[in-house]
Amino acid sequence: MKNRPPLPQHLSRHRYHMLLVRLQIELVKQQRSVIERGQRILVIVEGRDAAGKDGTIKSIVEHLSPRDTRVIARGPPSNREQRSWYFQRHVPHLPAAGEIVLLNRSWYNRAGVERVMGFCNKEETEEFLETVPAFEAMIERSGITLLKYYLDISKLEQKRRLTDRFGALVSLNNADSLRGRVGLSLNHQNVWNDGSGIVRSDVYAIGNLHYEFLNGTRIDVAGTGFANTNDRLWGSIGGGGTYSWANGRYAVFGEITYRASLEDPSENHSYRGTGGFRVTW
Repeated sequence: MKNRPPLPQHLSRHRYHMLLVRLQIELVKQQRSVIERGQRILVIVEGRDAAGKDGTIKSIVEHLSPRDTRVIARGPPSNREQRSWYFQRHVPHLPAAGEIVLLNRSWYNRAGVERVMGFCNKEETEEFLETVPAFEAMIERSGITLLKYYLDISKLEQKRRLTDRFGALVSLNNADSLRGRVGLSLNHQNVWNDGSGIVRSDVYAIGNLHYEFLNGTRIDVAGTGFANTNDRLWGSIGGGGTYSWANGRYAVFGEITYRASLEDPSENHSYRGTGGFRVTW
């Protein structure tokens, strides 16, 4: 495709979560306005399998009021639905005043998965394509704000997300993340008496490899698009310790950890440190 707009730059995980929280706050403000004004919002989320529809919807509704937000994820049509007007099955899910409804796939199934799975024939698909503009125009004339999003990924990325590094198929329907970790820790302790009480030192070092089997969600909220990276193999190293004296009455402690993507460590890394002083009496 010519003149394709540039994709948003990949973000570090820290920056991604900072932006996500800010956008979720704006969504909460927007929902308050929707409730106060009695607006009706219908959001359609379409896209390839493993494109991140479930994760996107989860991030959108995470902090919204559950009483005024509904998520609809329809399964295969029933026998009765197959014998009824096609759009009839979707009408009961349209939002009432003050509601936000998100459709995880929608009537566009007729032009895609239903045709492939044999739930409709070619003539029914062609009829859908002719009538869907009029149906959506009716929805908008009734006062419903209709927002449509299509999440797209390449076939290569889709295959990568549906197959883990060891060739085993995994499902994206029931989880947004699945992680594995293997690590090594070293610990050294020493205890002695300095004449005024027991002194204890405890020093440790840790190293971990993290592999993310399921991850990678692209989000487009309120016209702002961003994506986390597809980095899946991460490493972390760290160390810390505790030093206590006077029979454990006083102690100082601290820990520092460095975590980085092994695929792009210069762009995706983070530091974390803690420390303190403790008095027991």
